[in-house]
Amino acid sequence: SPSYLILQSLDRLNAYLSDGDNERLSYLAQRVKLLKNRLVEAGYTLYGNEPTKITLATKECGYTGTDFAKILSEKGVFCEYADPDFVVFMLTDEIGEEGLFRLEKALLSMPKMSAIPTNRVTVHRPERVMSIRDAMLSPCERVATANALGRILAQPSVSCPPAVPIAFCGEKIDEKVISTFDYYGINELTVVKE
Repeated sequence: SPSYLILQSLDRLNAYLSDGDNERLSYLAQRVKLLKNRLVEAGYTLYGNEPTKITLATKECGYTGTDFAKILSEKGVFCEYADPDFVVFMLTDEIGEEGLFRLEKALLSMPKMSAIPTNRVTVHRPERVMSIRDAMLSPCERVATANALGRILAQPSVSCPPAVPIAFCGEKIDEKVISTFDYYGINELTVVKE
């Protein structure tokens, strides 16, 4: 069943939207657009076009996404998500002017360093050896990713749901899959018991 916290947040959102107070949301979208423009002018590369979401490619500035997020957290600025390549900020109008100013100041004050070569992983489809249903309902065990070669994935393993799975349940874990899990810092997997 869905989380009741999610359902409550949807109820609050519906009430917010039905009150007709779209001016706050429109204002936020305009402020975020201005911030995005300043970030691009400062040399950042942004991805996506959602009006209240900022996705920064950090390696071009000399940081992994996780290192960038850690430095920002020491300044009291927290991102929604970070991985080796990106940091993501999902903003609401609750952030207010002070929060937007603090975010902008923190991002624009980050010193630029030499770019880190980007070696993003490529999409790979491992061999399917079992249906998703059968894999998820089979007896399973947790193993270190490094020890999962040749095993069958039993449970989803993504760094930030909803995300594109590296492998689907029922697929055989091969070297490329292990390399991708390692890249994203996924150290344990749930696999079908042998």
